[in-house]
Amino acid sequence: MDHSPVTVNTHSTQKDIGNRMTMPRDFTEAWEIEVVILDICTEVCRRARQKGLMGSVVSVSVSGADFDHPTGFHRQVKLSDPTNITVDVCKIAKRIFHQHWDGQPVRRVGVSLSQLSNADTYQLSFFDDQEQKRAIDQVMDDIKDRFGDIAILRASSITAAGQAIDRASKIGGHYK
Repeated sequence: MDHSPVTVNTHSTQKDIGNRMTMPRDFTEAWEIEVVILDICTEVCRRARQKGLMGSVVSVSVSGADFDHPTGFHRQVKLSDPTNITVDVCKIAKRIFHQHWDGQPVRRVGVSLSQLSNADTYQLSFFDDQEQKRAIDQVMDDIKDRFGDIAILRASSITAAGQAIDRASKIGGHYK
C-alpha cells in the first residue's frame, strides 16, 4: 500500500512533439510519401510554435502495411541548432526518409521533434534567412487559427497524396 498523496502533474516538462498518420492506402511512390511528410511536419511544427518550443532532434518513423513481412524504420537526427521552422524540419525528415526507405509500400508515417527548448532564444545565421521562414510560418499559423486548418494549404496538399483536407474533417483520425 502506498499512502503518498496523488499529484496532479506527474510530468513537469514535455519531452517531444510528434504526429503519426495511417494512410487510407499503401503509398508506393516517393513523392506521395514526401507529401505526407510535409503535411505531418506542418502540423508538428505548428504545435511546437503554439507551445513556444523548438526541437533539436528530428525523428521519422515509417511502417508498411504487410504485418506478415514487417517493413519500415525509425531513425532520428540531432540538429546543430534547435528549430520549429516547417521547411527546415521537413527537409531533414525527407532526407532521413530517403536514406532509409527500402522501396516497400508505406502505410504509416510519423515525424517528431524532441530535446525541446524554449523558442525565445535561437541562433542567428548570416547564410540562411531564418527570420523570413519564421515570418512565413507565423502568417500561415495566424490564417489557420483564424479561418481553420484548411484555409491555407501548400499546393502538394491538394494532390491525390495529400491528407490535410481529409484529416481536417476528422478528430483523432475518426469522422466528427
